[in-house]
Parts: sequence; C-alpha cells; structure tokens
Amino acid sequence: MTNPPVLEWLDENQFRAFPLTDYSTRYVAWEAINYDLYPLILDALLMCSTEPPQPQITQIQTNTTNLTISVTSQTNFVVTNYLTATYPQYVRNSQNSLLVIGSYANTLPQNLTLNVANALFTPSLIYVMPAPMTGVSTINWGGGGLTGSVTINDGYQLYFLPNQTIEVEVSPNNGQPLPCSNVLNITPDCAHIVSSINGVTVNRTGGVVNIVGGNHVNVFDDPLRNRIFIGYDFITADVVLQQLMPPPTIV
Repeated sequence: MTNPPVLEWLDENQFRAFPLTDYSTRYVAWEAINYDLYPLILDALLMCSTEPPQPQITQIQTNTTNLTISVTSQTNFVVTNYLTATYPQYVRNSQNSLLVIGSYANTLPQNLTLNVANALFTPSLIYVMPAPMTGVSTINWGGGGLTGSVTINDGYQLYFLPNQTIEVEVSPNNGQPLPCSNVLNITPDCAHIVSSINGVTVNRTGGVVNIVGGNHVNVFDDPLRNRIFIGYDFITADVVLQQLMPPPTIV
C-alpha cells in the first residue's frame, strides 16, 4: 500500500478558501473561462496603519510580463515575469504586506483583466501597525534629510545605542577598534596605540580589557603616560621597580 502524499501548508491552501474567507468568491469568469482564486492566493499578511474595512481583492491583471493584484487599503502586489517566476512566490508591496502566490499564476493568459467582487481576506491576517510604531522614516543629519533605508553603524571608538532616541557613545572603549592603517587620511601611530590584543577588543558601553600577570610575569601600569610594562620576574632584578608619579601639587 502506497503512503498518501504529505501536504504542506501552502499545498493545502490550494484546495481551500484560506487566506480568503469561506464565504468569499472562488471563481472569476473571463471570456467563458472560470479562474480559481484558491490555488492563486495561498497565504497573506496585510499591514495597515489604521483599522480598515475588511480588505478584499478587487482586480487581477496581467500584461506581457507582470501579474498585478489589487487589494483594498493596500498598494499593488506585483509578480515580475510571472510566466517564468519561481513559485510559490512571496510578494511584498510598499506597505510591507505579503501575498504568497501559487504556480497557478503562470497559467493565466497575458493581457488579462479580472474584476473581482466579494473576495475578502480572513480578519486574522490583518495587522494594524500605527505609523509611530513602524520605525524611523526620515533622519535629519547635518542639515540634510536622509530617506529610505538608513543604516547607522558603529564607527571607530563610537557606538550607537538605539532607544526612543539614538544615543551616541564616544570613547576608546566603544565601536570598532582602530586599525593599523590610514583612516580618513590620518596617519596612524600604531607603535603607540593598542586597540586590540590577538583580535580581542574592549567591550562596548565602557568595558575594559584586563591584562593580568601570570606565573613570574608582572604587569605595571602607567596611566598618566597611557602605557603599561610587562616583564618576567624569575629573579628580583628581572623587572625594574614600578616608578609611580607623584600626585599633582595643588597651588
């Protein structure tokens, strides 16, 4: 006896109304042919800034290359080169909403226009995302405006803390370690600057790298001159005594 095939989620959706409601229109006629919405629309997630009337498909249209699906309260969903596209096709519109289109799409003829009525989406697939919750849309930086996708990365000794506002921390312990190469046309002094040890860098938000002496190894720090001494001490004469600077005199 042969085991029956196992249907995955999207495969099952070819044979039922979901993501449309059970009482939605299934077939749309054009030139005496009924086109089936069930295997065409396999899944959905609709993002809205305010609570809309229940979204529904209003039109399905093809030209010689693309398939366009119009949904109320949404910008259009477009499958580019729909006849040769890979399916299932995950299509997002400019509102970041999603339609999953089945391979039935590549059976649709070119230059087709289906005006659809009463093809309503299941209410659980509608997510209301008020505009303040959608994130940053524009940033004014140095008097100029930045729009679209803006990525803010840590810099050399500079770290961004995302919050309700963007906090900027600047210190030797933050951001990327200084490389031993020219940065912004500034010749580095790599003989006197340590920014990492064997690839290990300081932690962000004020962390430090601790250098601890081991067996017969002493570590002396000289913070006033921004330097340290590391040396063996198998015998007392191996390492000179630490010379501490006297405290500053207050006049």
